[in-house]
Amino acid sequence: MRDLLFCILCGMSMTLYSQTFQFQSVALSDSLISHADAVIRSDQLTVNIRSLNSMEVQKERVITVLNQRGNRLVRAFVGYDNSRKIKHIQATIYNALGLEVETIKKRDFKDVSAVQGGTLYSDSRIMYLDYTPLSYPYTVKFSYEIETSNTAPVPSWYFIENYRLSVEESSYQVTFAKPELRPEVKEYHLEGYPLVRKEQYNSLSFSITDVQAIQEEVLAPPFEAFVPHLKFRPIHFSYEGYEGEIHNWKDLGKWVYSNLLYGADNLPETTTEELNRLVLGVTDPIDRARIVYQYVQEHTRYISVQVGIGGLRPSSAEDVDELKYGDCKGLTNYTISLLRAVDVPAHYVHVQAGNPKLDFEADFADLSQGNHVILAIPNGEDGYVWADCTSQTIPFGFLGDFTDDRLAHIITEDGGSLARTPAYHSADNMQSSIAQMTLDSDGSLEGNVQIESYGIQYNARYSLLDLDWRDREVHYRDRWEHLTGLNLHDIVYEENKKEIKFFENVTFSTSTYAKKAGKRFFFAPNTLNRISHVPQPYEERKLPFEIRPGYLDKDSYKIQIPEKYVPEALPTAVNLETEFGIYRSEVVYDENQNILKYSREIEIRGGSYPEERYDAYREFRKEIAKAENAQAVFIESSNQ
Repeated sequence: MRDLLFCILCGMSMTLYSQTFQFQSVALSDSLISHADAVIRSDQLTVNIRSLNSMEVQKERVITVLNQRGNRLVRAFVGYDNSRKIKHIQATIYNALGLEVETIKKRDFKDVSAVQGGTLYSDSRIMYLDYTPLSYPYTVKFSYEIETSNTAPVPSWYFIENYRLSVEESSYQVTFAKPELRPEVKEYHLEGYPLVRKEQYNSLSFSITDVQAIQEEVLAPPFEAFVPHLKFRPIHFSYEGYEGEIHNWKDLGKWVYSNLLYGADNLPETTTEELNRLVLGVTDPIDRARIVYQYVQEHTRYISVQVGIGGLRPSSAEDVDELKYGDCKGLTNYTISLLRAVDVPAHYVHVQAGNPKLDFEADFADLSQGNHVILAIPNGEDGYVWADCTSQTIPFGFLGDFTDDRLAHIITEDGGSLARTPAYHSADNMQSSIAQMTLDSDGSLEGNVQIESYGIQYNARYSLLDLDWRDREVHYRDRWEHLTGLNLHDIVYEENKKEIKFFENVTFSTSTYAKKAGKRFFFAPNTLNRISHVPQPYEERKLPFEIRPGYLDKDSYKIQIPEKYVPEALPTAVNLETEFGIYRSEVVYDENQNILKYSREIEIRGGSYPEERYDAYREFRKEIAKAENAQAVFIESSNQ
């Protein structure tokens, strides 16, 4: 009996020692600590598709946080809603020695709405761990279990979740009750990673160990574009009680139209009559659409409404017409209904909005893709005219950088298809400026500049209309931060929505522009639109880089020079042309008028480039910065 008790105590002691050692920071290898703010010790994700309308997800994740920057990587949270229930959630904190510090039960987790302000109502919520560490390193063991009647979408697997996060061990398993519930798997960027795959008649398993952290680099592509991961999509599924069988985007389009959109386009007769009066005599469909778009902007406003078939179904056109508000889904459906009322066909479009730009995947039709809704109007050989219905100010037919240049899902009664939204190339994103300035002998400068902006540069400027005088002053002092003592005397804006052009007319002065030294003064002829940033160097660049967006700037300045001053040295002309763009600048002195003329053109070509070309891009930007800050030297002449 005594021997048995001794064996039990020894076993308990060994188990306790094993668990303690598992969470000790000293147990981490140097390769996992290198360039890392945190290390995932173990991450186990298990998905059990029990039937067409029942799925269970279990997760247990152990992460050691090495420093304060690593707190952002803990990610101890889980979302839920009316269709997704949390059965279990818990976290345990361990110190650097692997000893337990605290256990956090479900009641101690923070419980908040999953959406930010501007949302009228949403049933989506998040439970998250709110923990402030007393010292570093520390370890968090986090686990949860959820169940849902929705069997789509199926969770993806990112064993590397972020920069500066290494992985000791990670695994993913999906089980399915019947062969037809087996999800389709797509692998991304796994070259060079020792992934172990196992497949049985009712399960798929994946695991990996000892993955080093990835360092973040400026201008890197979207994380998803290069990080290794797996995605899973069900062929047969149930979502909010609606069953589906999806093989491609056409199938998914039919499912969305039949279950989410059909019957939501009815309008009050009075609204239909009003719209037809507004377009009376207008024969061109796009002109009629422009009138309808303006009507929507003037009569509705955007408020998020995250309810109705998992937040995917739009509010009916009748509801939006009565309430005068809606989210992207409701406002788009409403606008499409109004367009149809005046005989203009239009389609509902799912798109992945915002940055980074992400395409819908042509070979992987899935409900999880897309976070925004816009509309597309067929326009013959020109393809489509696109419109975002959530803004009360954006011009008709202009998407801006929120949804530009990406594959989106167009949904019709006959099914779905993918099409690319308009791309704004460097020449489309032009800014031109013409300035007349006078330089005084005390170094002060006064002048007027007229600036026209198009494309994405228009997108960055038109909101200036909404600013008061003080905020406009702040804007120009930030924009022309090299002009010390800047004073704004007059600011006039004009917007041409049809040409998608924004015009600025600014009268300004600054007390100390030119630097004086005896009989000389020095100043940079590029008075206003100066670009001096050079991206940081890397000893060995690891990642490709992207330049977004491309743009084109053209500047022409005339600077009246003080009497009795003549040029002693002027910047030489610069002419650079590379794969990344062009840069040209020239300084000419008009002796008869005593005027310095400065002209400049810079085109930065947006695109993706291999890491081997990063140093060449830096050299291009260094040459630009040098030219932007080149000084003109004038000297007081005794002959005048």
